[in-house]
Formats: sequence, structure tokens, C-alpha cells
Amino acid sequence: MKNLKISTRLAAAFGFILFLALILALIGIWNAFNAQSIAAEVGQRQQASQLMDQWTRDVDVRANQVMAYALASDPKMIGYFKQGIDGATARIADYTRQADALFTVPESRRLFQHIMDQRASYLNTLDTIYKALDARQATAALDVVRERLPEINRTYLASIEALRSYQQEQVDHAQRRAADQAVLSERILALATILALILGPLFAWRVMRAITGPLRRAVAAAEAIAQRDLSHEIHVDSANEIGQLLSALATMTRNLRGAMTEVRTGSDAIASASAQISAGNLDLSSRTEQQASSLAETAATMEEITATVRQNADNAQQANTLAASAAK
Repeated sequence: MKNLKISTRLAAAFGFILFLALILALIGIWNAFNAQSIAAEVGQRQQASQLMDQWTRDVDVRANQVMAYALASDPKMIGYFKQGIDGATARIADYTRQADALFTVPESRRLFQHIMDQRASYLNTLDTIYKALDARQATAALDVVRERLPEINRTYLASIEALRSYQQEQVDHAQRRAADQAVLSERILALATILALILGPLFAWRVMRAITGPLRRAVAAAEAIAQRDLSHEIHVDSANEIGQLLSALATMTRNLRGAMTEVRTGSDAIASASAQISAGNLDLSSRTEQQASSLAETAATMEEITATVRQNADNAQQANTLAASAAK
């Protein structure tokens, strides 16, 4: 972490924020996808339940029409009920085609196949009634209507109700699953939000600390150098841009410290030479004074000698004068 460049750290910080945003977005997309899937399943099963209700109603209506058809004696009424029976039969055939396309789950297919078996038995019974009526065997037809048709009709309707109940159970299960999914999604979203609120500031604090800490050390080193304090030690513990700045400041401090040492050494040498020159000048001055004193003494001696010689000359002259006088 210490050797990472500042640009890399900032990119990592922004990337972490984007990662958290992506997680939240994916959670939202996942919730929307699951909700859409469950809604589609619920809609399909509700459509199947409605189809079962219509199927049950038409089967019940047709059973009543078949009974009325068997009991009617008026040709117009017979034709009316026969038309109603044919219409119900056509609608039920359409329901079977729709149900065949809707029910793809194995359990639904099994229940649907049971309905088709009961429907085949029901249609066979209706065919028996139609044949008896066509053969003018009204009594036989009425016996089938009264004895066999109600039981077969109940069995047929029970098979339809079983499939409808199964579809309703699946609708209820899907709705419960949707509610559980919503609760789970809320918990996941709350957990992700809490993690974002905890990890986001923590990561930002780590990045800021990794950047501002070395910067503060660099500023302190620069201020110490500006105040002519070269004793400040600069510790470099990273290889990024700030580490390079601290390394440059440390090198500059060492170089300035070395230059100051060289200047101090040169100053000491100059001071020592100056002291030696001053001592030499003092010695020369002392010798000069001694020589001047000796010359003064010599001059005084010469003056004494000159006075003595002059006196001797005067004495000699007087002696000559006296001698000359005596000779005369």
C-alpha cells in the first residue's frame, strides 16, 4: 500500500466506490428480475386458475343441458339444448388446448392428464346418451343420465378442481416466495448499505492517511530547512511520488549539511591562518621595535663617541696652540 502511486490509490478509491455502487445496482437488478419472474409465474397460474373456473362452469352447464336434452320432447327445445351442448363442448375443447400449452410442470401435467382421462370417460357417456336418443331409446338414455352421468360428472369436476387447487396452491406459494424474497432483498440491501457506510469511510480514511501523513512530513522537513535547521531527520518509507519528494528533501538536507561542514572547515582553516599571520605580525613588530631600540642606543653611543672625539680634537688644538706659543 505504501509503495502505490497516488494516482493508483485515488483510482482504487474511486473503483471501490464504483464497486459498491455496482453491488447495489446488481442487488436491485436481481430483485427486479426475481420479482418479474415471480409475477410472471403468478400471472400464468392465475390465468390457469381462471381457465379451470371457466372449464368447471361449462362442464356443469353442459351436464344440466344434457339432462334437459334427454328429458325434452319438443323438437325446438331439443334443438336448443343440443346447440347449447355443442357450444359448451367446443369451448371445453378450446380450454383443453389452452391448458395443454399452459401446464408444463410434471405435477400439473399429471393432473391435466387425469382430467383428460375423466373427460374421455365423460365424452363416452355423452356418446352413449346421444346414441340412445338417436335410436329412440329415451328410457335407456334417461337411465344413463340419472345413474351414470352425475357420478362421472362429479369425478370429472373433481379432477378439474384438483388441478385448480394445485394452481392456487402454487399461486399462494409464489406469493409467499415473493414476500420472502422481498424481505431477503431488504436485508441484503440493508447489509450492503451498512457495509458501504462502514467500508467506504474506512477506505477513504486509509487513502487520505496514506497521502496526507507523508505530505505533512514533507512540509515539516521543508519548514525546518527554511528555518536553517539541518538536524531534522527525514524518514522515507515509500517509493511513490511523496516518497520520492521525501527522498529528494533528505538528499538535499544531507548535501546542505555536507556543504555547511565544508564551509565550517574552510572557515576554521582561514581563522587559523589569520591567527598565524597575526602572530607573525606581532613577532615582526616586536623585532622591529627591538632593532629600533638597538639603533637608538647605537646612535647615542655614536653621539658620545663624536663628542669625545670633538673634545679630544679641541684639546689637541689647544695643546698645539700652547705649544706654538711656547716655542715663540
